[in-house]
Amino acid sequence: VIVVQLEGDGLDIDLRCRPAPRAPHYGLPDDSDLPVWNLRESHQADPAAPPLETRADGPGSLLAIGRNIDWDGVPAGLDYALRIEARSDGQVTANDGCLSVRGARAITLLIAAATSYGGFRKPPVDPQAEVRRRCNAAARQSFQDLRKRHVVTHRQRFDRFAITLDGPPPSGVTTDRRIA
Repeated sequence: VIVVQLEGDGLDIDLRCRPAPRAPHYGLPDDSDLPVWNLRESHQADPAAPPLETRADGPGSLLAIGRNIDWDGVPAGLDYALRIEARSDGQVTANDGCLSVRGARAITLLIAAATSYGGFRKPPVDPQAEVRRRCNAAARQSFQDLRKRHVVTHRQRFDRFAITLDGPPPSGVTTDRRIA
């Protein structure tokens, strides 16, 4: 879950989900000599993006659901869901594909995304149920607790290495001049 907190006086926001104007195209141009693993994504290719259904999903929540497209003879089969929930001291409404907050001093947005992919040789999962579960779990915690948990998890994963170089650090000398 992505958690975003906004603070201010009289915050007014409107959030909508909409599909990209075109579906991404994966692959290489015919005249490419790049190795096969070096794929790139281009938003310049057809076909048009698949439809995206957006609707209210309970008070203060917006749900966007869709399915991938048929591609290169492979039928579409991956469903996806995105849920945005707003927690606020202001007026929160969700209707007509729009999540609105008016007159708030603080807004916490909980954003969850999931697909139906359950894993290799595992049954598919319900992405709508999964995003609801994730948002509900996050909503039971304060922003401060969510942030504290994030910092602990981040440090466990990224503070595993340190390096100390002998000598005082060069002061006032830019890197390009030090290595020249």
